[in-house]
Amino acid sequence: MSDDTVVVRRRRKAVPWYLVLDSGRHVEVTGRVIIGRGAAADARWPDALLVHVTDTGKTVSKTHALVEADGDALWFTDLDSTNGMSIARGRTEPVQLVTGERERASAGDRVHLGQFVILVSREPAL
Repeated sequence: MSDDTVVVRRRRKAVPWYLVLDSGRHVEVTGRVIIGRGAAADARWPDALLVHVTDTGKTVSKTHALVEADGDALWFTDLDSTNGMSIARGRTEPVQLVTGERERASAGDRVHLGQFVILVSREPAL
């Protein structure tokens, strides 16, 4: 029997993603999330968390966007919304999303669904 130390590889715990809504509500994203004024289940993503937002200006579609956490990446997809989506990174001009195509977001980015803005964060609500 050997007395040598066995080295065990440890998995790095994934840091969760949060969507910070204009109300201050933090939504933890661990898988898929569908966002909209009347977010409804979709057979393509039966496990998705449904997040309903209040948008008095009605610039957010009933089922506006899909958000997917994939390890260290967070992806947004415009689900053929009426008023579109864009991602503002820092002080750069917002990048307009193409309907149906995923766009990666990073912590600190601001995602525009119509006139509704969501902040991407890695920090939970205090």
